[in-house]
Order: sequence, then structure tokens, then C-alpha cells
Amino acid sequence: MARRKLLLLGLLSLFAAQVAAATELDRVREFERAREAKRQALESSTAEQRKLEAERITAQAGRITRNGAELEIKLDNGARTFFRNEESHCLEGVIPTHDDSCVEFVYLGRLEQRFDLLLARYYEGLDYRLIVDANGRAIRLADVPHFSPDADRFVAVSSPEAFSFDGIEVWSVRAGTPVMEWNHQPKGYALYFFGRWNGDDAIALEVETYVAHELKRLPARLVRQPGGWRLEGPAEASH
Repeated sequence: MARRKLLLLGLLSLFAAQVAAATELDRVREFERAREAKRQALESSTAEQRKLEAERITAQAGRITRNGAELEIKLDNGARTFFRNEESHCLEGVIPTHDDSCVEFVYLGRLEQRFDLLLARYYEGLDYRLIVDANGRAIRLADVPHFSPDADRFVAVSSPEAFSFDGIEVWSVRAGTPVMEWNHQPKGYALYFFGRWNGDDAIALEVETYVAHELKRLPARLVRQPGGWRLEGPAEASH
């Protein structure tokens, strides 16, 4: 009887282990499916930007040129800076990072008559490059910049969920070259979305996070005070 009980317990343990392994495998497969779906969505978005690039370059009347994989930008001082697509580390089986060894650059346009904006598309994820026309410096941003009414600052709000920085960045451009004033990366699950600038010292946002175990999208705002920027809104919760 004791041997039968031990055998039964052993079989039950083995079955439980197999179920746990199958459940974990299902989770891994679901994660990989979601990852691939996100990558395909990013590729579709980039394809749309590629279609618009030629028209945007033409609108710059010779300031911007593309020669195959290379973008050339003529700066205000007459110098030139170059951005070249690179695929040397995009081989199948290699896990690429967000650097310029596996990247495609797409020209998006000129901002505030002193910056050019590029999309930097990686195998997984993307970011943006803000080029300072005065000196050619390239600033890496999490998302498209939204300038304040007086054009002294801009905010970039990113909510990719995967592959890229998730959060908020506020930059000052009063000195010409952008300088980050403030940034925030959520501690729990919270996706922020840009709404609008309210004057030069407040930014209306929305945030998607959990409230009482229910996922909700709620208003939030970012306010500049004498001590710096302050984020106001619901608590960030993961469940």
C-alpha cells in the first residue's frame, strides 16, 4: 500500500511538472507572437513614412538629399552631416540593440526652422534623431517632439510597451542645443500619451494604468513650478 501511494505521488508530481512546463511554454509562445506582431506593426508604420520621405525631401529645396542608403543634411553653417542605413548586425539569430549597427533612417521634416527630425528604425523598436541645424548635433529622442507655444521647450511622450523607452522627456532649447530638463519612466504599468501644451508651463496628458485591478485611461498633467516639473495623475499600478 505504501509503495502504491509513493508511486501515485510520484506520478502526480510528474504530471504537475509536465503541466507547469506546458503552461510556461504557452506563455513563451504567446510572448513571441506578441513580440512579432509588435515588430510587424512598427514595420508597417515605417513603410508609410518611407512613402512620404521623397516629398518631404523635395520640400527642403536641396537642404536634404538621399543617395541610396545615405541621407545628407546641409547645416546652417554650410557644413554637411550624414546618416547611413546599416544592416551589418541585422543577421537572423543575432539579437540587435538600439545602436547604429542595425538601423534605417527616414527623413520626417524640419521643425521650428532650426531642427531636422529623423526616424531611426531598428529590427525591433525605434527612436528619433533631432538634428540641430546650427551645429549638426544629433539628439536621440524617445518619440516625436511637441514644442511649447514659445518654442523654448519640447516634450516627447513614448508608450511603446516593448522594444523602446517608455515614459516622458522634457527638453529645453533656449540655449540652441537641446538639454534634457526632466524625464520620467513609470515604475508600474503606465502608458502616457501626449495631449497638448496648456501655455508654456503645463502639458495635458492621458495615462493608461490599473485602478482597482481595472485598466483605465485617465487624464494626467505635467506642470512646471519653481522647483521643476511635477507629474500629476493617478498612481501607476501593474495590476
